[in-house]
Amino acid sequence: MTPETNKAATVLAHGAAQFRSSSTVVSASPAIPVNGPRMRRLLQRLLSGPCDREALDRAIGSSNSPDVISRLRAKGFALPCESIKGIDRDGLAIRWGRYSLTAADRERIARVVPPLGGDHE
Repeated sequence: MTPETNKAATVLAHGAAQFRSSSTVVSASPAIPVNGPRMRRLLQRLLSGPCDREALDRAIGSSNSPDVISRLRAKGFALPCESIKGIDRDGLAIRWGRYSLTAADRERIARVVPPLGGDHE
């Protein structure tokens, strides 16, 4: 754990840890299987490095990756999202999300995500 994460961690009675950021609480509960193909594809993509929301949509085959992120967070993944400033094609200021994995997320993936084989689901 990083010093920042360490000071925010609280060990709960049942052995899970809870991490509080400025806007979310993430529970690092005991191993919960990740069983959906979209969840597995999303995590596999994030293992390669941070990824913008639209690229995640393409990687998982869905136009709603934030919903998949939400379901993974409910299973204990942190999956932080950085807000990136930009300009759209009309010259307007915009923001978009770039998701990444924490060290704890990477450890959890190794424990609970089935290996990706032929993805024909």
